[in-house]
Amino acid sequence: MEQPAESLTRHERRQLKKQQREQEQQQKEKTQTAKQKRKSMITWSIVTIVVLGIVIFFMMLPKNATPQPQQPYSKGQVHWHASLKVFLCGEEKLMPAPIGESHLGLPLLHTHADRRVHIEGTVWRSEDILLGKYMEVIGQNFKDDELLEKKNGDVCNGTPGKVKLFANGEENSLLTKYVIKDGDKYGLRFEP
Repeated sequence: MEQPAESLTRHERRQLKKQQREQEQQQKEKTQTAKQKRKSMITWSIVTIVVLGIVIFFMMLPKNATPQPQQPYSKGQVHWHASLKVFLCGEEKLMPAPIGESHLGLPLLHTHADRRVHIEGTVWRSEDILLGKYMEVIGQNFKDDELLEKKNGDVCNGTPGKVKLFANGEENSLLTKYVIKDGDKYGLRFEP
């Protein structure tokens, strides 16, 4: 039992005050330590979330994304043209053209009212100017085994047909992977 403060000696009162100060100091230190722990925990939580976010971001990047080369494929700005004619079973099919002065496709790879292939700008990768890419950006079906509404094996004039590419008059097996070049003449044909 504690004695009333009046019955304590001077020395005992000092000791009691000293104990009270020490207890207050200990309580203060506990409070500060708890605040520091909370602050440290919050800081580490934020750091962990940021690091996880960065890791997830890089994991979500396409696996086949190729970095932009330092030197462009075209060695600068180009304004190239090529012609393209499409035939299904011997019948020419006109490719779409934009209405008016605009273009159909992408700024780099497109067509105008003249229905020619246009490549305008800096070509960074040859993959950006493939014949398959051109057909895709003008909204036409073209795969190695498909041309418009025809698929390899579909009948053409009574005989199974096949997708073929002619570049400057010579048959070429690259089909969709053919890199468009300035001045080339292409014929995409579905024929026996």
